[in-house]
Amino acid sequence: MNKRKLIQFIKINDVVMYVGTVGCYVFLLDMAFDFMEIPSLAVAFVLITTSISVLFKTRLAAKLKGYEKSSD
Repeated sequence: MNKRKLIQFIKINDVVMYVGTVGCYVFLLDMAFDFMEIPSLAVAFVLITTSISVLFKTRLAAKLKGYEKSSD
């Protein structure tokens, strides 16, 4: 795996994490001020983005492990 793909993978993961963080803030604001009538939508959004981020992190860790082995 080349470095360009690895960097691209890390950037995608960062974007997913930022989206998840924004989702958390939206959910907290909704809890505080009752902006939206469907808080379950915010909960689902946060859970989905968090799970995608965790998936990316585990795949990234596996790829980094493989990358370290191949460079030896």
